[in-house]
Amino acid sequence: MSTVIKMKTIQTFFVAIITIFLAACAGSENRNAEKTKVKDAGSPTENIPFTIAQNYFVKSTFTGELANPKITTEAEFNSIFGMATTMGSGGKPTPIDFANQFVIAVIPSKSDSTISISADDLSKTGNEILLKYSLTKGEKQSFISQSYLLLVVDSKYSGDVKSERVN
Repeated sequence: MSTVIKMKTIQTFFVAIITIFLAACAGSENRNAEKTKVKDAGSPTENIPFTIAQNYFVKSTFTGELANPKITTEAEFNSIFGMATTMGSGGKPTPIDFANQFVIAVIPSKSDSTISISADDLSKTGNEILLKYSLTKGEKQSFISQSYLLLVVDSKYSGDVKSERVN
């Protein structure tokens, strides 16, 4: 076989492999997109992106539970949370722009055990935003502490917020 024929055969082979690969990738993207659009019994559900706010603390003046997990103003936020700046590059509190964002807060009861809270899912169906979260109780401490979870969300995802513990 001549070199030209071998090169054309190799080129054709690679073009075929690349075409098959791209077709497979496009197909999987479409299947994944369908899964995120519809979650429960045909209801269109939109996943909502969020940022977990760091380096804040629950003020000692806060008692009880939040009437609504959605916080839309800086004044309301500052009545519940304070800034806990630490040294180092990641020591500044996560910035929150209440003109364009809101916060979803989960604040369990004070405890003498370590409490870990994680956001499992944040989605919107109609006008309702649902936060599903997990809460894990850890080891006993020699002091009482107040855990929290703060999600910063873009205001374009406005709606009534409900939170649901899944474990």
